[in-house]
Amino acid sequence: VRPVDHIRVTPWKDEWEWQSVSHGITQALALIENGRVLTPPKNFDCAQLEQALEKCHIWKSRGIKLPHAIDCTYKLSSLLYQDYCSFRKSLEIQPSTLQLAYATAVIRSVNGLADQLQQNRALAAPVSYLCQQLGLPGWIVDLRHESAHNELPSLPRLRLAAHTLLVFFHERYWLVVEGHREERRLHAKLLLKKYTTTALREPENNILPLVAIVEQENPEEDQGKETIKLEKQTFEDEDKSWLDENFYAALCQPAKKRKKREKRNKVEVQADNPEQKLEKLSTLEIADSFVTTIQQDMAYRVSIDYLVWSNDEDVLTTRNPQLYQTLFQRICQVWPGYASAFVTHCVEYYLLHPSRDGKVAEWVEAIILCDTIKIQTLPLRGLLKRLNEDGNESSHLVSVLTKAYQEIQGQVITKIAETDWCLVEDWEACAIGSLPGHAI
Repeated sequence: VRPVDHIRVTPWKDEWEWQSVSHGITQALALIENGRVLTPPKNFDCAQLEQALEKCHIWKSRGIKLPHAIDCTYKLSSLLYQDYCSFRKSLEIQPSTLQLAYATAVIRSVNGLADQLQQNRALAAPVSYLCQQLGLPGWIVDLRHESAHNELPSLPRLRLAAHTLLVFFHERYWLVVEGHREERRLHAKLLLKKYTTTALREPENNILPLVAIVEQENPEEDQGKETIKLEKQTFEDEDKSWLDENFYAALCQPAKKRKKREKRNKVEVQADNPEQKLEKLSTLEIADSFVTTIQQDMAYRVSIDYLVWSNDEDVLTTRNPQLYQTLFQRICQVWPGYASAFVTHCVEYYLLHPSRDGKVAEWVEAIILCDTIKIQTLPLRGLLKRLNEDGNESSHLVSVLTKAYQEIQGQVITKIAETDWCLVEDWEACAIGSLPGHAI
């Protein structure tokens, strides 16, 4: 399977993890105000802040450089929380230690912001001028200079500077990024809703042929552009009335007329709003647009929320999973790990709603049929172990997962037999009884 070209490695696991840290790490703003430690309000969630700080620490340990705003937010929030704990919980932290920690965090935060705007290292602009362009208060730049070259400022002044910087990063980074992500979530959800309405209107077009092949045309020139080759292709949307007059003239159409025609068609497409464009698409085209225009972590989050956890639509219990077969096959072709995430969330949903066993099993069976590389992606053994521990051995969902697990075991044994037949007996011996509560 060829990975999508625009995928990049991030310290956070998925969209859920990033959003949980975004909501939790700025809880430290409620601990200090005007340089004084406060009693947090009743709605303050200390556990959420601690979990966010722990997640940021894990991100830093993964060897991927964090964005400057996330790194500084983590250090400032951690300092404010330590200061709060030392003041309210009588922890033994010397004031000089807090002063050094605050001063270091302020200096690194201001220097990092200024470095991002430095255009020419040989002719470096003053830090105060660069921070002024970003909207950072001038007194923080002066406090940074004082901390670096003179005596350390007082602890209340450093607390106020740390609190002001944390507000700055919260407003200029976290809220801005969350706004952009929310726009992309709405666009992805719009695609899924339109797919549902189109699939209900055209049920005969919901099944994507398994012979459909996704390949890249000329990867050196058109990277990232994918085409779907089917056995039959139709061009009913194309205006071909001018071909009836002189077909052979079309083969020698002047370049000026051709460019003029292409420009007119481009303007007509741009004039349509997104909803009007989606009205003209089939289920296959909408599924292809979903996997090519939505980022992977965003697609995982929005699609699973919509299909599994949505309270408004309630797709899982009211819709037939066969309607989404085209979408599932297209997603599993591009993102092999999607089936694993979807099945895991379905199991979590079943544990919360055991009475909906039949519907959950239908959806799990549908996504397993669309996943063509089950061996590498589906964690069936771990899911079955958890279901058996909760006493769900007789559920329909367990039977579906067990059947899929047995098929995967057979595929693995076949592949081993093709390479070294002597290992088959030993592998089968290890496989027998390895599934808790079920015999292979």
